[in-house]
Amino acid sequence: MLELLLNTTLKCGKPGPEGTGQQTSSDLPQIPLHQVKSIFWKVFFFAFVIHMVTMTIYIADNAMWANQIQYFLNNNPAVFNFHAAYGHPGTTLVGLGSLFHILFGLSFSTSLTLSAALLIAAATAACAALCFLLQPQSLWWFTTGFILTLSRFYIDATPPTAAVMPFITLIVLTSCWLWGKNRSVSRCPYLLWGVILGLSAATRLDVSLLVGMPLFILLSYRSGIRVIVPIFIGGVVSFFIADPFLWFMPVQHVIDLFSKFTLHYSYLGAGRPLLWFEWVQGIPLALIAITWFLILYLRRRLINVIPTQVLLVFLGISLLAVLMLTTSNFQAIRYLYPLIIVWEIFLPLFALQSCPRKNYGQVSFMSGSLDAKTARVILGFIIPTQVIGYLYVFFI
Repeated sequence: MLELLLNTTLKCGKPGPEGTGQQTSSDLPQIPLHQVKSIFWKVFFFAFVIHMVTMTIYIADNAMWANQIQYFLNNNPAVFNFHAAYGHPGTTLVGLGSLFHILFGLSFSTSLTLSAALLIAAATAACAALCFLLQPQSLWWFTTGFILTLSRFYIDATPPTAAVMPFITLIVLTSCWLWGKNRSVSRCPYLLWGVILGLSAATRLDVSLLVGMPLFILLSYRSGIRVIVPIFIGGVVSFFIADPFLWFMPVQHVIDLFSKFTLHYSYLGAGRPLLWFEWVQGIPLALIAITWFLILYLRRRLINVIPTQVLLVFLGISLLAVLMLTTSNFQAIRYLYPLIIVWEIFLPLFALQSCPRKNYGQVSFMSGSLDAKTARVILGFIIPTQVIGYLYVFFI
């Protein structure tokens, strides 16, 4: 999928006329395809190794999802248990896990770990590559890969939540890229956007639709009705392929998916409110990012950096998600992780834009330039905040 996206763009540079976020066709630096591929594979292998190690040690609800793979392969009626794994749907994990178990004879737990690590690594690498396409002169791709790989949220995220976090980030970043390209690309990237949304929905439906539908409307408004059909086809086909329950009970399964959301929102158990330390653990960096974004937006400092229209829509989505969570019967901060982490990966970009980049003291570093300001952002802010987050989770 990344190959398709990369082959549609040979140039990347400053956005065009003020407020449009469009790419101009002249005086743009060439981005060698091999450079983007190199970033993708470096981040992929790094993320894959990290997640294989960490998820082998611990992953929340490991037994429940490993059992779901076993139930699915054995046609066990327990596979339809609403109070367990069924209905998220999480079928990208179950499907891949089943394939690994059949082909290599791996245990159900190892198959689950391998599936989650592969999905997260692939989506994380694609996010890093897109960040490089959007900002080729900075190391935003590096901070994005770092945060999506080592986020503190993976400690208590369930497998579908862990896997959907980079997928949601990829949807937002791809929306930013498509907004800048507008009508200068074919329908293929929009088909790819639909495929990403479909895979994300097959991993976790609720947050994928919450994010995907408004951005779908935004992209349709931006690029016209010509993009509706490829997005719809890509989304529906990939969702159908990635969710095998749709193969033999499509209508009932769709009903079950919405019933699962209703179960969590209104009827699950005696209710569970969010606790104060969950807010402290999850929200602060996102609040900083949102505040920083609004300040830079009002000061018109992001015009040549990132499509603000996409982020404004995503801000509305984030506020709606918080409202829905705080009014639901069962509340857990992990439901906001896929949205929070998007703001956290944009935070380094906002920090880098807060003062002009100086042209001295730069050294080449992994397909980017590392200057004193970037080094301070990475070493003095990005890494410490994640370390503090880990310490907070372990000791609180």
